[in-house]
Amino acid sequence: MSSTNPPAELSTWPFPRINEVFSKLQQSGEATRHEHWSTMESTELLLNYSVFPFLPRILDTRVMMIVAEGDNITMWDREIAAAKAAEWFGASLADTDTAAK
Repeated sequence: MSSTNPPAELSTWPFPRINEVFSKLQQSGEATRHEHWSTMESTELLLNYSVFPFLPRILDTRVMMIVAEGDNITMWDREIAAAKAAEWFGASLADTDTAAK
């Protein structure tokens, strides 16, 4: 899935930091059984997943979504778009500057 040498190896997420993060989680004992690999099918499913078809099903349910701008592991721009699409049921967005005050 990720690679420590993306120019030379095929990977889904060509960011060496991802491999580093998951390796540290495994070595620290927090996720000792974690094996950082994936199949072609699981990668395709991951890349084709979309939360947007499920948003209309959230009725009268409070939802908290924490998004870190500039996050290079998750697709934060898509997360913000999903939160904005869910505003119809009363969701609101706050950035870290205003939320911390």
